[in-house]
Amino acid sequence: MSQPKQQHRLIGPYAKPKVRCSGCAFQPGTLELEPDQFILLDTAAWFVWLQQKFAFRVEQVYYLADQAQLKPYYLHFTVRPERRQRGQFYWYPYKKYHNQRLHSSYLGKTQAVTLARLDQVALQFLAQIDPNFYHQVCQVGLRSFKNRAPP
Repeated sequence: MSQPKQQHRLIGPYAKPKVRCSGCAFQPGTLELEPDQFILLDTAAWFVWLQQKFAFRVEQVYYLADQAQLKPYYLHFTVRPERRQRGQFYWYPYKKYHNQRLHSSYLGKTQAVTLARLDQVALQFLAQIDPNFYHQVCQVGLRSFKNRAPP
């Protein structure tokens, strides 16, 4: 008698749950746990999930609005909880780019991990990675870059 196949979850750096920020065309402002299981950011369920202290991967997409052809600019980074002074946990985003060292920032305590704050951190990383594109985002305005469906 054969045993039923067990479903194995991937283990490794790319197996983290994915957060889609404001710029994503599909399910923006959500945490994807499984292919069809989502949690909305900034809700009670989101903060309960953060209390479990799992690392997650953030995906942000920008589209240039004034170009004839919309071309997406993808930005990914990882957010991890770290225990610091007095045993409290704080969240830190990490991004490696241009084959250089790992860059990080401070996100804050669990209550500070919101969609607006993740969007802000994405802009900080964008300024470091591609200053020209960042200046275009600042000139046109961030709203022109968000919530645009890919062509």
